[in-house]
Amino acid sequence: MERVRWVDHKGKKILYLDYTGLRAPNPEDKKIVLDIIAKATEIARRSPEKIRFLSDVTNTVSDKEVVNALQEFGRTTVSLGKVEKECAVGVSGVQKALVAMINLISKTKLVMFDTPDKAMDWLVE
Repeated sequence: MERVRWVDHKGKKILYLDYTGLRAPNPEDKKIVLDIIAKATEIARRSPEKIRFLSDVTNTVSDKEVVNALQEFGRTTVSLGKVEKECAVGVSGVQKALVAMINLISKTKLVMFDTPDKAMDWLVE
């Protein structure tokens, strides 16, 4: 399954970023994570419209390089004015502190939800 894909929810497009199960300390997984970020950045750069972003980070582990890449992604999408709304599911424990730090540094407003359905409902309301 494609890890960066458009999902239709109630007639609205959502860019779904699927990081599930990726453990960034593992070199292969880190490459996948960085590829997801690069693809999403390219989509944002090319999009003529603002985007609704949903990131699924269920059962993931990050490292400093990934956190830095996510911060840069956040700064880029904000500076491009391409964020309609953005949220994440699967955020737990230490990840909540990382999301708060990314929001602060990159001036994003990533909202956290327990399930993809709740997240998608919020994105399209």
